Amino acid sequence: SVEIKQEKCHFIFIPNVFTPNQDGKNETFYIKGINKGNWQLRIYDRRGMLVYENNAYKNDWKGDNLPASLYYFRLINEEDKEDYKGWVQLIK
Repeated sequence: SVEIKQEKCHFIFIPNVFTPNQDGKNETFYIKGINKGNWQLRIYDRRGMLVYENNAYKNDWKGDNLPASLYYFRLINEEDKEDYKGWVQLIK
């Protein structure tokens, strides 16, 4: 007999661009795979200033009141010890 252990496998897709321009497409920073769990999202501008923070992110950041630019993010799931960093281009 063979014992197979299944590790926790979580698929995450983080886009590197979104366009909140009210055309009904790609309006929010939508991260596939975060529908389960408690995800914290922090967004920083090019100077490293925190411009957005949400401790229970639900794919709803639209870049309100921010100019079109490159932003850096950190996405953390404390429960599963997952931590993602990267950039996203906001195009308006």
